[in-house]
Amino acid sequence: LQDIPLSDMNPKFAKDFDLWLRTTKRLANNTSMKFVRRLKTIYHMAVTNGWVQSDPLASVRIRMEKVDRGYLTTEELKRLQDKKFSNKRLELIRDLFLFSCYTGFGYADLKLLSSDMLRRWPNGNLWIDTERIKTHVDVHVRLLDVPLMLIRKYEGQAKGGLLFPVPSNQKINEYLKEVAALCGIDKAVTSHMARHTFATTVYLCNGGTIEALSKILGHKHISTTQIYAEVTNRMVSSDFRAISGNLAAMQRSVLEKKDRKQDGKRVRRSLRETA
Repeated sequence: LQDIPLSDMNPKFAKDFDLWLRTTKRLANNTSMKFVRRLKTIYHMAVTNGWVQSDPLASVRIRMEKVDRGYLTTEELKRLQDKKFSNKRLELIRDLFLFSCYTGFGYADLKLLSSDMLRRWPNGNLWIDTERIKTHVDVHVRLLDVPLMLIRKYEGQAKGGLLFPVPSNQKINEYLKEVAALCGIDKAVTSHMARHTFATTVYLCNGGTIEALSKILGHKHISTTQIYAEVTNRMVSSDFRAISGNLAAMQRSVLEKKDRKQDGKRVRRSLRETA
C-alpha cells in the first residue's frame, strides 16, 4: 500500500473505497459506511489544522441502514435457562450466553473478566467494576442471581484468575446454533444477541431507564442506546394491540351474553302472554 497525499483526495476515491469494502472485503453497508466516516473525520481534522484548504469529501454522504437487532423474548430466555445439556461443551456455551444476557457484557469484555474485577459494594451486593474494551468507558454491573450462580459454577476452571474458560467468538457462534436448535429457538442466535437481550428483555422491559442502560453498556453517547428504546416501544405497542384485541373479545362476550339474556326474557314474556 502507498500513502496518498491529502491534496490528491477526491469524492471518487471515497466512492471507490466504499465499493472495494463491499466487494473485495464483503462488508455490509453499515460497516463500510463506518470506514468511510473515519476517512471523512481525517479530512475534517486536516481542514481544522490547516493542512488542506478545503474538504473534498464534504459532499460524500454517510447512509446507514436500520438494522433490526435480534433479541430473545422472556419465554425464550427461560427455555434456554431451563434446558438440561448432556454435552458439557454446549452447556458452557449456553452458560456464557446466559451470563451476557444478564450482565450486558459483549464477547471482548466477557473473555477478560477476572476475579479482581469483583467488588462488594456498601449495600452488600456484588458488582463487576471494569472498563469496556471498545470504548474505554468505566462500567459497573450488579450481579443478579443467574450470573452469580454461573461465576460460582466455573470458579477455578479458567487460567489467570479469569471468571470463565471462554472459547473463540467463532466457536461460540458456531455452537450457539446447536444450542438454539436444541432449545427450539428459531432465531439466528449469536454471542452479540445476548447483549441486545440484556438491554431489551432483561433491563428496559423490567423498568430500567435508557440513561442507566447507557452507562451499563459502556456507551459514550446515549444516542447509541436509543435503538433499544425503539425496540422496546415496538414491544409495548405489540402488547397494547394484544390487550386491545382481548378487551374487544371480552366486550363482545358481554354483549352476546346480554343479548341472550334479553332474548330469554322476550321468550318467557311471549310464553306467559300465550298462556
